[in-house]
Amino acid sequence: MANGTMHKAVASADVADQQRVSAYSAPSGWHEAQKSIAAGTGLSILLVHGEQPPEVDISNNNSICASFQASDSHRHLCRPFCGKAYDKSIENNGPFHFQCHAGIHCVVIPIQIVKGRRDAVIGGRAFLRSSDYRAVAERMREGDLQDILSPQAFSNVIFASNQDLEDLSVKILREEKRFQAAASASKKLTPEASAEPAAKLDAVSLYAQQLERHSTDDSGSETVDLVLEQSEVKAVAEPSLQTLGLTTASFAFRHRFESIALVILDETHAVTAFANGKFSASQFEFQLAGIDEAVRDRLLQGAATSLTEEQSRFLFAPGYSHTGSDEQIHGAALFPLVFGGDLRGLLVIADTAFTAETVRLLDDFAQNLATSLESIGLRNELKERAEFARAAHAFSLKVNVVEPSETYRAILRQSAEMLGAERGSLLLLDHASNELTVKAAVGMRENVAKVARIKMGEGISGSVLRDGRALMVRNADSFGIGRAHIERNYKSKSFISYPIEIGGKKVGVLNITDRKDGESFNQYHLNLLETIGPQMALALDRAEWQEKAAQFQLMSITDPLTGLLNRRYLEERLTEELNRSKRNLTPMSFVMVDIDDFKRYNDSNGHQAGDDALELTAQCLKSVLRSEDVAARYGGEEFSILLPQTNIDEAHFIAQRLREKILNTDYVHGRAQPLGAVTVSIGVSSFTKLLDNPVAIIGAADRALYVAKGAGKNRVHLDEESYRDYLGTNATGSAKQNKN
Repeated sequence: MANGTMHKAVASADVADQQRVSAYSAPSGWHEAQKSIAAGTGLSILLVHGEQPPEVDISNNNSICASFQASDSHRHLCRPFCGKAYDKSIENNGPFHFQCHAGIHCVVIPIQIVKGRRDAVIGGRAFLRSSDYRAVAERMREGDLQDILSPQAFSNVIFASNQDLEDLSVKILREEKRFQAAASASKKLTPEASAEPAAKLDAVSLYAQQLERHSTDDSGSETVDLVLEQSEVKAVAEPSLQTLGLTTASFAFRHRFESIALVILDETHAVTAFANGKFSASQFEFQLAGIDEAVRDRLLQGAATSLTEEQSRFLFAPGYSHTGSDEQIHGAALFPLVFGGDLRGLLVIADTAFTAETVRLLDDFAQNLATSLESIGLRNELKERAEFARAAHAFSLKVNVVEPSETYRAILRQSAEMLGAERGSLLLLDHASNELTVKAAVGMRENVAKVARIKMGEGISGSVLRDGRALMVRNADSFGIGRAHIERNYKSKSFISYPIEIGGKKVGVLNITDRKDGESFNQYHLNLLETIGPQMALALDRAEWQEKAAQFQLMSITDPLTGLLNRRYLEERLTEELNRSKRNLTPMSFVMVDIDDFKRYNDSNGHQAGDDALELTAQCLKSVLRSEDVAARYGGEEFSILLPQTNIDEAHFIAQRLREKILNTDYVHGRAQPLGAVTVSIGVSSFTKLLDNPVAIIGAADRALYVAKGAGKNRVHLDEESYRDYLGTNATGSAKQNKN
């Protein structure tokens, strides 16, 4: 069964799919059938004719695939895989599997549902291993796919197994046969005029249809309502299975099967959903272990099997004797409910004349029951996946905070809440000391700051991080640490210790314990942590950068005289902003400012007056810049300004405003300067294909500054390369240069 989806496909992806229109169209009814199979399996299904995109029809597309195909720069990566799938399917003349560049698995099935035309179905588009999903997520986060990273890319991620793809092939081929049969039929059969197998009725709907009409025997006697004795229907825990029992009752009543039972199987148990006649509730007790190996093998192959009188004994409770003439079973048979390669149920029939028509009727009814039983399991699993998707979405929203300490608390708080736990801790690795330190805790009685550091490899947390494997303990006693749980007054003896890694780098450990209901953690909770793993990694990565900024401040990243940031921090930020501009294709500008004739001002008026002038100039910078701009003292009387998401034209305007602000500011000894006031010369450069690193950007702005000085000072000059790139022509940009 498919593991389902992470979310419904986003509207933008749907729109993109609709805009790529194929020259071919699907036959009437195929879209609904394809959509139904996709919904039931949780897998993507595409009907294609020729290279894809475009597709003839698409259902439940994987959002990562949609992101690739919506990207002009990455769409070509899919061409050797989904793009050529149709040609390969025609060449192979049969289903085949492939794994694409993104680690996504597909099955391709050639079909013919339109007369004279061969089509193909691309099915699955699913990750079979979580490691493949993490790999492509990592590429989007900080690798070659960063420009397609968006919330939409992860809105409908699909997970499955190889068996899911095999089962999908069977369903598609079965649907193909149904379309071919419908096309060749001389007349359309209605459910009233045909047996269930020919009409392909949904098993769950049979009972509802029976309630809508009464049954009348062939002699024309008065209509008799369907009444079920309470002993005939065994209600089971799952309401949908009870519905299958009622469906079987309806089927038995309509076709006059006097001794019939529906048995639902799992690995070790058998549950009777319905039993009547000689299989009445007081007598019938299916003994799973009593099935002969030869009989079991035949059933697993999907073949109905008749039983001898001796073999029929395992149908009843141990010690039960049915040697009396009224209870003697004659001609019992088993019709298997098989899906996913497993025997999931049996339709048991006795005292019936097994004509070819009767066997076909029972066999097809059993197949319909198997399909409905499969959908029940799928719904349960899809429900779990939907819960995971909602939890992951809520998690990503709630951990998107500003302060690193808040990020740590948010990650822990949300993780504990999702797992229904009252206690937990988040420990991060200090790479300098190779020790884990507690960054956040909930439900702990100790002061977090006083909790001892844990060396890599020591204790549970240290070992989990060293080995890179999560540890889930249901009972601490069996793990040898029950005493610690008693000493710390834990509510339960179950816990999860989960290692956190980013791009192969060990980051920390998340510990969760004390479920609110006192129960143990299980695989569901561990799977839930695996689901939010990528969001947790992204949030911690962001927090690490935020904490680095805080560390820079603690290391005196500000200039003590002017209060501006220093050159060291500016160069760090410049590298970061350049990378962001490259990734997002956004503009970025850089400004160099130099006080004209400052040496003369300093020598004539003293160093204290010079310091005052530098401080006043810094205040002018702060007053004209925006909150996102970064101003720094570059050295001596030079200042620099980083302008994120700002093109050179906008930067020129900001530079001119700064020049005028300083010119009109009253410096104590300003009038004694050569130009009658303290003035500045300014050079401006911008990120281009040629100016794509910090050295080039700074150098271009510095050269532009000295052009401004050579042209008479008190002016702004734009770097020629930056301005030509902005204009998109070979113009020199002289109209904007050298303006006072």
